[in-house]
Formats: sequence, structure tokens, C-alpha cells
Amino acid sequence: MGRMFEIQVVGHPTIGGTFDRDSVPSVDIGRSGACAVVLDDPLIAPKHCRVEFDADRVVLHNLDQEIGVICDGEYVEQEITLTGEHELDLGGVQLVVRVVETAPTGDTSAPAEPVPEEPPGQEDAAPVSDTTTQTLEHRSASTRPVPPPETPDDPEPIADPPVDDPNAHAGSEPPETHAPTEPAEPAVSAASLPPSLAAFCGALLDEFGPGALCLDDPAILEHFVSRAHALADRFGIDAEDDRRAVLRCMILIGDDLSETNQRNADIEATLSLTSRSPEQRLRRATKIAERIADELGGPVGLGDPKRPSPDRARPAAAARPPAVTPPPEPVNPPQEPTPAPTPESPATPRVEPSAAPQTPVAPA
Repeated sequence: MGRMFEIQVVGHPTIGGTFDRDSVPSVDIGRSGACAVVLDDPLIAPKHCRVEFDADRVVLHNLDQEIGVICDGEYVEQEITLTGEHELDLGGVQLVVRVVETAPTGDTSAPAEPVPEEPPGQEDAAPVSDTTTQTLEHRSASTRPVPPPETPDDPEPIADPPVDDPNAHAGSEPPETHAPTEPAEPAVSAASLPPSLAAFCGALLDEFGPGALCLDDPAILEHFVSRAHALADRFGIDAEDDRRAVLRCMILIGDDLSETNQRNADIEATLSLTSRSPEQRLRRATKIAERIADELGGPVGLGDPKRPSPDRARPAAAARPPAVTPPPEPVNPPQEPTPAPTPESPATPRVEPSAAPQTPVAPA
């Protein structure tokens, strides 16, 4: 008998299809256009999961380590065998996968029932060899009780412990005296915190320990708890367990998410998708934080929020020569004296050259 499976996206009947072993050995599901089933969703990874034929099985592989795949309500760590009908949840996108058995063409006969084999009788039992007999004799000899050791009739008397003689140290150096050791400081516990803070952080204290939560400096813990509540209010996360999950992400990466940087960008972007349920967003944000913590060698823990993280550190700018500023100008600068106007001399009347006097001519 052959096998084939059908993939159908809930609410989108045109997305999906039917696949058999002969045509497609495996089917990738994700956001990438190279996948056989493309899901346009911001929480879906480029290649989120894969369904493939493995010998006589149909296997679902989880390819996303951040939000992952939920199959019939259970998280798929790596892979799971599919038989019959299953419901998948990929970051809030629901799919239905049906595995169908197909009979080969031209063969309608039912398979013959296997004939059970009869157990061998006593006459068919294998004979006991000499080696087996020797082994049994060796085992019986090893299980025999060992007699107790013989004790002498007159045991040697036990000497009395020496008595400390006060004069024994006369003329010798006085015995060494050790300085009293200082009592160890009491371990910091949640009992030293305010009741509301201890109730909110109790589960995280059991998981990470007092050092990761900075119980020796409660002001740092209070700051991170306040930041977790502020982010929860901002992104519509109301349940106390979900708010505690936000603080858990901060402990894993050692960042209060107050400034976007390379380390926390994906977590903040995931929490800001308010169109999705808080459970889906926090599940993916937690997976991202756990992956970052693994890359850093383990949970970073809380730290001084005033100290920038390595991702926020920037190289110092090159020093510039000091600028030369001109001296300040006086408020009322002295004005140059204006020369007094010179009096104009009276205008000299212009004398026009007079014409020569004409002599009157007497009539003849």
C-alpha cells in the first residue's frame, strides 16, 4: 500500500495541496517563495517545517527553533510521525494534515494472515553444554555464604587515650592558636524582598538563582520588574504569568529592552505584533531569548541598567582641535569722530564779460 498526505490551511482553501511519494518526496512550509506551501505571516520562518516521506512513514520536521510547531496541542521538539489527521499551529496559522493510505492498482486480494509459531517444547530445548554446567557451578560457588573471620580468644587490650598533661608543654613552644573565623554572611533569599516582589519573582528565583536576579541589590531587580510591567502595558499583555515571561526574556539576554539594539530587536518586534495573541508572541520571544542565551553561554542575568551592553557600545568619536573663537565685541563700541562740516564761503558773483561799448555814428 502507498501513502499520500494532504495539507490544507484553515480559512484559506486555495493554499495547500495533495502530495504523494512518487511526485514529491518532501514538502517545505514557510514564508519563503521557494516553499511548496507559502504562508505570508510575520511570525512564520522562511522555512518553518517540512513534511516528508521516510521509508513507510510520513514525518513532520520542525525547522524553526524560535516559535516552532504545535501538533495536536503538543510542541514538536525535532520530528514526529504523522498518521491519520493532525492539526498544526505555526505561529497562529492553523493547518490540517491528513495522511491517506492508498492501495496499489490491480491488487485487490487481502494479505494473508500470518500463522503464529508454536513455542518449542521440552524435547526441542537446546541441551545443556559442559560450558553451561561449569558456569552454573561457578555461580553457585560464588553465592555461597562466606564464613565470618576467626577472632582470637584473647584480644589485645585497647590502650586508654592519652591524658593531656598541663606540664607536658613546659619548656616548649606554646601551642598554636587559630584566629576565630568570621561567621559567613547569610544567604540572600526572596524573604528579604517586599512581599509583592517576592511573589512575582519566586518562580524565576527558583529557576535562575539569586545571583541572576541581583537579590544583593534589590534596586536593580525592581527596575527590571518595572520595565517588564511597562512593556506589558504597552503591548497589551495583562496576565501575570505572561508579564513574568517578559521578565524571563530580560533575564536570559541581560537587557531591559529600553533601547533597541542588535540583541533585543527580534524580541521587541515579536512583542509588538499586537494583532496576535500574547501566548503566541511570548512563545516566540522566549524561543529567541533562549537561543541568544545559548549563544552567549547561558543566561546573562540582570545587571546595572546604567551600564550599556556590548551591543550598545559605540566607538568614541575622533578628537577635534579646539575651535578658536574671536574675542567678544564690546557692547557699545567707540565711534570714530565725525569731522565738522566746513563753512561754505559766499558765492562770488560771476561777471560776464561785457560787450564793447558801441560809439554812435552821426548821420551824414
